[in-house]
Amino acid sequence: MDINIKCVQLETPKMNKQCAHCGKPFSPSYSAITKDGRKRGVFCSRECVHGNNYKGAFLGKDGYIRDRKEGKYAFQHRMVMEAHIGRGLLPTETVHHINRIRSDNRIENLKLMSRSEHQRVHAAECAKSRGYNLDTQKICRTCKKIKSRSEFSPNVSHGRPSRNSQCKPCAAEWQRNYNAKRRI
Repeated sequence: MDINIKCVQLETPKMNKQCAHCGKPFSPSYSAITKDGRKRGVFCSRECVHGNNYKGAFLGKDGYIRDRKEGKYAFQHRMVMEAHIGRGLLPTETVHHINRIRSDNRIENLKLMSRSEHQRVHAAECAKSRGYNLDTQKICRTCKKIKSRSEFSPNVSHGRPSRNSQCKPCAAEWQRNYNAKRRI
C-alpha cells in the first residue's frame, strides 16, 4: 500500500492593524493573532501597552523598583544614589531606605552605608521590635531567651567555631554533649 503524504506549508497570516494607543499601523506576530481570549496584537510596542506612564521601570515582588540602565535592569535606589554622589557605587556599599519603604526612592530617604553598617542598623531595629537593647542584651540561639551580654562567653574561638551566641549554661550543655559523643 502506497501512502502519499503531502506537506502543506501554511503561510502565517499578516494583518496590518492599527495600534490602540498611538494609531500607528503594525503587523502583530503570529502568536498574537492566533491566541484567543487575551488582548494580544492590540498595541504596537511595550510603550503603548503602558501608555504614557511607561518609563521602563517596574515594581518587583520584593518591593524594590527596577529600572533600565544600559540595556539591563538595575535597582532604582542605587541609580538615584549614584546620580546624587556622581560616581558608581562600590560593591561594598549599600543604599539604605530610612523609612523602610523600598519603593520610596527620594534622595532624602536614602542613605549610603557599608554592608556592616547596614547590617547593624537592621539588627538594632529587629532588637527594638523584639523588646530588648542590642547594646546590653542578647538572645541565646539555643534557649531563645533574652539575657544580659555578661551571661555569654567572650568571642574567642581558639581555632574552633565560636559559641558566643549561646549563653554560658547552654554552651556548657553543648560542650558536655559534644564530649560525650566523642567518647563513644
